[in-house]
Amino acid sequence: IETPLKKETDFVLFIDGGLHALESVRKECPSFAYKSLGDGDSFGGPMDISHPTKKDKVDFVLGLEYLQQFQHLQHLQLLGFLGGRLDHQWSVLGAIFDFLKKHSLPQVELGPHTFFNQGDHFINMKGTFSLINLVSQQLSLQGAIDYPYQGEVAAFSGLTISNISHGEFSLTLQEPALLYRVPTPH
Repeated sequence: IETPLKKETDFVLFIDGGLHALESVRKECPSFAYKSLGDGDSFGGPMDISHPTKKDKVDFVLGLEYLQQFQHLQHLQLLGFLGGRLDHQWSVLGAIFDFLKKHSLPQVELGPHTFFNQGDHFINMKGTFSLINLVSQQLSLQGAIDYPYQGEVAAFSGLTISNISHGEFSLTLQEPALLYRVPTPH
């Protein structure tokens, strides 16, 4: 797991091969409930919520659909979905975008990055970041950053990448967008 699980975690949904991380997650958060979901092709064993291998949706999307039943859901942290095949990563980004369009969660953590829902957000961070828009939208990016912006941004535009934050800034979105924290070289 590239990003530690939050200590206050009370439920974990392991999606297929993610079940391999069960023991390491138990060491970080010994008291949590969990379920596994998938077709078992990446894990090689049974799942609590099983799906056929041949289906019209990937296990990740089925996992997000399962989570939609929890109306009280206040925080969603996703671990382990970046890296590996690029087509799978794009699929994950699209699925999170669709999930946020249907759910009132203000944000979804994706490893060290954050997918923000539409609305007003106040962020406190230092370092380089890129704002990735999956669709064209009007947005506002203001505050302690090198490149403030307000206006239209095209989908996957380079206009909002490689910005530098020196503290607090505000982000106003009409559509969900991914704030990608650029890793600092060691």
